[in-house]
Amino acid sequence: MDTYKLVSHLSKYFKITYICFDSGLPKLEVLGVNIQYVSSMGGVFKRAVRFFKTSFYHLKKTHDVVFLDYFHGCSLLNFFSKSDIILDYRTGSVHANSLKRKIDDVMRAVEAKFFSRVTVISDGLRKKLCISPDKSYILPLGADVMSKKPKVFDVPRLFYIGTLNNREMYKTISGVSLFLKSNPSFKSSLTYDIVGTGYKGEEVKLQEMVKELQLENNITIHGRKSHHEIQPLLDYCNIGVSFIPITSYFDHQPPTKTFEYVLAGMVCLATATIENTKYINDNNGVLHKDTPEAFANALQKVVLNFDGYNSNAIQNTLKTHTWKNIASQFKAYLDNE
Repeated sequence: MDTYKLVSHLSKYFKITYICFDSGLPKLEVLGVNIQYVSSMGGVFKRAVRFFKTSFYHLKKTHDVVFLDYFHGCSLLNFFSKSDIILDYRTGSVHANSLKRKIDDVMRAVEAKFFSRVTVISDGLRKKLCISPDKSYILPLGADVMSKKPKVFDVPRLFYIGTLNNREMYKTISGVSLFLKSNPSFKSSLTYDIVGTGYKGEEVKLQEMVKELQLENNITIHGRKSHHEIQPLLDYCNIGVSFIPITSYFDHQPPTKTFEYVLAGMVCLATATIENTKYINDNNGVLHKDTPEAFANALQKVVLNFDGYNSNAIQNTLKTHTWKNIASQFKAYLDNE
């Protein structure tokens, strides 16, 4: 999605061909961009063959820039390109198995050596993958302003959007339960909308937990929703939940949702990962540990400070992190190379 956002904003300056897999979801369209969809049908090998075949066809042509989002084996493309390739890392390995995670990151570090130019989402990830600053550029994460409606800070209206995989979202549900036990006056007014999907059964587990804690009137598990469908929630909710387990492999991953919430004028409840601590402060949110108790305490702190929050002031804390600004800076980098 990061690459798609960059393409959307850079299309006014460049003639762009964008190659991606067809995942079966509604196809995206960007004015002036030639989007080449590659079928994702069949096994891993068949999909890889199709993708490489399409990529080889386009790499035979001369381009000013080839921007490559990292995947295993991507260094092979460097041997067939007539143009210089910039390799981009949006993430390190987040595999739950520590051995597989280490092997995965070693592969990422090795493949980076085959490219003369590399972009990385954060300096922490650049150091982790041992990529030289001399040949790399920090291409940070950003977000679009998804809501311009000023938020009303009266009762807690929480919102989460993102994957449910490996995010331990059940801790936030437990945290809401703890908060309501300490603040029963909000039992009839607090809402928490969770948008996103996960592995098979993940949504069901969360729904069962909501029912077990008797929070059906407070918490809604929506599943997958389109941007159009979530717009009313973005306009209505006043607290964004950026809950990411505090681990070594998530620490250097700037979360998109943190930027989305703040730029929408919401207060951000964020776990204290290394990256979140760079962006969340008393003016736009509260940092906390990744436990239900810490989540409940952070929510309590937000509610006690409701009178001190202002949507415009919150948005201004990260106003330089819009995709428009990031794309403009990246264009300047490309022009100077």
